[in-house]
Amino acid sequence: MTRGVSVAVPVYNSAATLEQLVAEIDAALGASVPYEVILVDDGSTDDTWTVIEDLATRHPQVRGLRLAVNGGGQCATYCGIQAATYDKIVTLDDDLQHPPAAIPTMLAALVDGVEVVYALPDRDRHHVARRLAARIVKPIVEHVFGVRNVMRASSFRLLRAELRDRLPQTPGPVVSIDGSLAHATRAVATVPVVHRPRAHGRSNYTPTKLVGYPMAVIASGSRSPLLFATVSGAICLIAGALGAIAVAVAMAVGASLGPAPWLLAAFGAVVAGLILLALGILGELAARVLLRTGGSPAYVVQERTGPQDAPRLPAASGTSERA
Repeated sequence: MTRGVSVAVPVYNSAATLEQLVAEIDAALGASVPYEVILVDDGSTDDTWTVIEDLATRHPQVRGLRLAVNGGGQCATYCGIQAATYDKIVTLDDDLQHPPAAIPTMLAALVDGVEVVYALPDRDRHHVARRLAARIVKPIVEHVFGVRNVMRASSFRLLRAELRDRLPQTPGPVVSIDGSLAHATRAVATVPVVHRPRAHGRSNYTPTKLVGYPMAVIASGSRSPLLFATVSGAICLIAGALGAIAVAVAMAVGASLGPAPWLLAAFGAVVAGLILLALGILGELAARVLLRTGGSPAYVVQERTGPQDAPRLPAASGTSERA
């Protein structure tokens, strides 16, 4: 592939930030390396697409892809990765919290033997719910389910373009980039970067998305959900049997059970919680299988703007396009 940097940006209702974002990317890369900026409009409801068209007219390095429906940041980012034309791909958010000035540092860290570089924020400035979810879920996903590098993962990342061949070619509507990368390579490095305060608007990460992210990572090409369900079911069965035996023995010897009903109720709640969690993970895995085999694409490109000689998205990537 051509040497250079493709910067893929998922965009949603970000008309107010794109001008500054493109200017900062140009300041970081324009004098040192060939580059392109791929702005993927994820079904915005404001005038974001109009801004993208204007930027593509004034900046030859800017390309725009407009998705037919909102599929989420992961789908939009995946679309940008697949559309990249250079041998190195940077992904970052559209809200200016990821500083483009850090891209040269990330490029310097992409030495021989390294395939992915994640930017580690010096301070997490996301809202409280998102920080709490990350601190609880990421260690569980990484250490219990064996999905490597999740603790170091962020949406500000640099990867070699050839990694696309190891990503799912037909991911279906549910995409997990970090989960797929974690299963595709162990050659991961990190660099510290400044995480800036959000300049405009509010985060698009709802509680539903915060819960869905770890489920997507867990189910992204791993047998761990099945193992987790089996192990948790066995633990619940053993614990329940031991509890029943203990209660039977206590009743046989005439011992006072004290607050036994409350204890049994709490134990039952724990068992039910584990079962429901296992069912939820297995349900996510089953849903992914159905979606991947059902023929639904990860995204549909409705419109594009920018250089007309840019290659079209490959059909093998699980995408489709409307005329």
